[in-house]
Formats: sequence, structure tokens, C-alpha cells
Amino acid sequence: MEKGVYLIHLLESFANLTFNDYGIEPLLGKNAIAQLSNLFQTPYAVKNLNPEDHKKINQLSLRVLGNMSINHNGK
Repeated sequence: MEKGVYLIHLLESFANLTFNDYGIEPLLGKNAIAQLSNLFQTPYAVKNLNPEDHKKINQLSLRVLGNMSINHNGK
């Protein structure tokens, strides 16, 4: 299954973008943290992604959330 590949690439991009404040600030106030949190609890994702893709999506989502939390406004 390749359903998770696009999402993995997108999250890898977000992880790179949120490495500094210039990438974090545009995401603030746009409900990004809530949407990322939904990724790893959505029944569709659990049911339709292979376990390795789902695990990678979880890890990348947490990495982006962690990156955003280093910004004072992202906390």
C-alpha cells in the first residue's frame, strides 16, 4: 500500500520547515497542532495504512509537534 507515502513526504517537509521559527510561525493560529494530533488517532488512518507507514506518520507528527513547541508562541 502506498496510501501513506504522500503523507509521510508531507510530514517530512513539515519537520524540515519547523526546524526554526521562520517555519513555525506561519503554522501558529491555524489549528495545525490539533490537525497533527488527529492524524494518529483517526480510524481511517489505522484501518487503511500499513502498520509501518502509520508508525512513521506518528513519529513525524510528533517531531513536528516537538519542533513547534520550541517556539514560545507554539506552546
